[in-house]
Amino acid sequence: GSTATSSIGPYTILTQVSQSGVTGSGTAGDPFSITTVTDVGTTGLRITQIDSYVVGEERYRTDVILANSGTGPVSGILYRAMDCYLAGSDDSYGMQSGTSVGCSATPYNIPPDRIELLDPITGGNNYYQANYDEVWTAIGTHLPFDDTCRCDELIDTGAGISWDFTVSAGGAATYSHYSVFSPTGGAPSEPAIPTLNTK
Repeated sequence: GSTATSSIGPYTILTQVSQSGVTGSGTAGDPFSITTVTDVGTTGLRITQIDSYVVGEERYRTDVILANSGTGPVSGILYRAMDCYLAGSDDSYGMQSGTSVGCSATPYNIPPDRIELLDPITGGNNYYQANYDEVWTAIGTHLPFDDTCRCDELIDTGAGISWDFTVSAGGAATYSHYSVFSPTGGAPSEPAIPTLNTK
C-alpha cells in the first residue's frame, strides 16, 4: 500500500534478525529499552538499534550500531527522518538549532510551543526540514541533507538528520540521537547514557 515515504524511490528491505522484549525499569540508571537487529542486504552490514526511555522524560534515545562483517570497508549515509504531526495537525513550522532540526507550532519555536525534534548526540551530522514529501525525496537522492530549514513556513512538515559513514571490515560505528516530543517546547533534563553492547 501507499505510505508517507513513497517518494523515497527504490529501496532494499532490511532482513529481520531479532527484536527483544522491553527490558529495564524506566529509571535514569536502568531505562526501558528495546533492541532491534537487522541485516542490510548483501552489504555485510548489521544494524543494531537500541531505543531507550526514562519515565518522565520528553524524549527517548536511539543508538544505531553499524557492524561490518564483510572483507572490505562499507560507506553510506545513515538517515533518521520523520513526518511531523503536532496535536492533530499535519501543518507546522520548522525549528533548527545547531544541527538539531524539527517541527514546531510556532516559527523557529518562538515563542516556545509544542515541538517534535531530532537532536543528535553524535556530531558531524547534516539536517533538513521541509515538506514531508521533500524529506523522503532528499533521502532517495542518496546525498547528505543540505542543512536548510523552511522554519518560517506553515507546511505539511517533515524533518531529518543524516551522517556520512565508513565502517572498516570487522569494525563498528555508533550514531545516536534523541527524539524529543514536548508540549511546551522546553528542554528536558539529560538522562543517563545506557551501556551499549556491540557484540
